[in-house]
Amino acid sequence: MSNGPVTTTPYRIGFGLLLLVCFALNLGGWPLFDVDEGAFSAATMHMGQTGDLITTYLYGEPRFDKPILIYYLQLISTQIFGSNEFAYRLPSAVAGILWVLALYQFCSSVGSKKTASYVAVLMMTSLGVWSIARFATVDSVLNLLLCLAFIDIYRYYERPTKSLLLRVFVWLGLGLLAKGPIAVAVPLAGAAVLFIATGQRIRLLKAIFNPYGWAIMIMIAAPWYWLAYLEQGQAFIEGFFITHNVERFAATMEGHGGYLWYYLPIVFIVFLPNSGLLIPLLTRTRFQLLDPLSIYCWGTFAFVFCFFSLSSTQLPHYLLYGLSPLAILIARHYEQGSPPHLLLHLTPSLAFSLIIANFPTIAKTVEQKTTDVHLSAMISPLSDMDMGWFYLLAWLFVGLHLLLFVVKTSLMQRMIALGVCQALTLTLAFIPVVGELKQGPVKRAAMEAKSREETVVMWNANAPSFATYYGQSISRRLPLSNELLFTRVDYLAPMSQDEVVFEEGGWVLILKK
Repeated sequence: MSNGPVTTTPYRIGFGLLLLVCFALNLGGWPLFDVDEGAFSAATMHMGQTGDLITTYLYGEPRFDKPILIYYLQLISTQIFGSNEFAYRLPSAVAGILWVLALYQFCSSVGSKKTASYVAVLMMTSLGVWSIARFATVDSVLNLLLCLAFIDIYRYYERPTKSLLLRVFVWLGLGLLAKGPIAVAVPLAGAAVLFIATGQRIRLLKAIFNPYGWAIMIMIAAPWYWLAYLEQGQAFIEGFFITHNVERFAATMEGHGGYLWYYLPIVFIVFLPNSGLLIPLLTRTRFQLLDPLSIYCWGTFAFVFCFFSLSSTQLPHYLLYGLSPLAILIARHYEQGSPPHLLLHLTPSLAFSLIIANFPTIAKTVEQKTTDVHLSAMISPLSDMDMGWFYLLAWLFVGLHLLLFVVKTSLMQRMIALGVCQALTLTLAFIPVVGELKQGPVKRAAMEAKSREETVVMWNANAPSFATYYGQSISRRLPLSNELLFTRVDYLAPMSQDEVVFEEGGWVLILKK
């Protein structure tokens, strides 16, 4: 049986269904996660209420973490579908689908349909891509723009036309509105490796300093940056450029420090359930430098890997900026060679599925041993939850691995089966359970506060999704008399003389006397 796909209508239908299962199924099926989803959604909610389309706010203070593009996209979505989890996550899901389709079309044009299919399935089913395409943050949109810039840079390398070059600058300009300077640094670093390694330095310099390209990029990005500066002054420069760009690289922020080897395990985690495909690629590849696309892919991924390994602030999703080229390398490797050993392919995913299946036991063990009052209170409701659906999907995921050990299948068939099963397990069982434990009480506390007339404040806590569900911006400060305070249960002691109007899962809502 051939490992390559059959380009028929049923195949296209199956491809589309796989996209929907992996990226769209149950998109609003769990509460917004704090801190990131809550921060983006609360800032978007505030923007919609105030009509301020320049500066985003969180807890009544300017939020300089990210540029404006994702807030505009979320605002449009919420204007159509209302303020809910589905609407806040929809831009990320659409960006994830477009990301996969763009890579598929590119790989079809520079290689074969078989390679393109490997890339598409690998991206659709990867844990890292699945995660950012289902959460209300900027990362899925940013990765789509990085992918489009990556694609058009290579197309320009093969066929240097003015329209292709100017289109690259469009993606860079939008990237500046999505994330900032890193959205320009990654594509330019990859381009530099490609053009310099193939002896085309002059073409590279002419492309980089093309005046029309710069004009387009400035026209796209500069208006918002200029208006933000006019509105916030030096605070915008220090908050966005200094704190969230320079200092994020030079110093550890928000406790997200790491080590030089931090991204070595992360690269395998983000490719689950197919991370076993990475090992032969990294150990058997001869790193042939005669192929420009391979040079380009390795150069782009190496820059991302090294740059963020040296950064003092390290987060797993930073590695995704180099995921597109790495997926292409994996797909090309297996199109040209033999599929990996069955044990090598299935073992990492089997280990992951066993962790998911035993999550309730692991969580209860943590509850028994932890001294963290808030964490213990958050895990405690797990005993009362109906876990039948969770166990069914989780152990079916485990059983699928055992079945694949004895049933002869092609690499593509295994990838699709594992990917769909992982997506269903995470989407319909694991993430809803975790979301209910971690964020369900926050949402219900906000609903309780919304039903009352008192002013609400937050103290010694950082749960911005509370403001999203409450429907209004709130301040972080100590409460005054007859105000409601939302905080963590481990900070309850100083307020013991006041009335507790809500307590669940490690969170409390207190009426100050």
